[in-house]
Amino acid sequence: PNTAYPTLTAKTFATLDHISGGRFEVHVITGGSTADQAAEGDHLDKDARYARTREFIQILKQAWTSDEPFDFDGDHYRFENFLADIKPLQTPRPRISFGGSSPAAYEVGAREAGVFALWGEPLAGTAEQISTIRAAAAAADRPLPIIPVAFPPIISATVPLPWEQGARP
Repeated sequence: PNTAYPTLTAKTFATLDHISGGRFEVHVITGGSTADQAAEGDHLDKDARYARTREFIQILKQAWTSDEPFDFDGDHYRFENFLADIKPLQTPRPRISFGGSSPAAYEVGAREAGVFALWGEPLAGTAEQISTIRAAAAAADRPLPIIPVAFPPIISATVPLPWEQGARP
């Protein structure tokens, strides 16, 4: 998503929801490594990027559901008197998916997303991540997000080879 203009993005996504007949869902990605982000002009540190993502998601949800103009005064976004001129077809709004594996990611995803996507880690690590997301959702007094776990296949001649090549199992 274009995090520079969350209000424009909210309207664009609402349009896509109409075009898709109400089947639109968005997966919000905060970004890659700090070096990757800097190469693209984003010089915030990881925690600040997750804080910006939280504001972005809050704005999407409010823009999609508010029938009255609203203001937003966050650390990363500020605007006054915004009212989206197009609302999503889905009510109350499209589902928001999110992922990450840091304390900041767990906090944002558990508080703001309806889906928290995980990569397939060893079973103990996956269980720990789910426990952390469950605790963060409870602390936010929210239901546990849906938690899909992706297990991408790694095809290799030997078991150690993907690890040696830095593949994420």
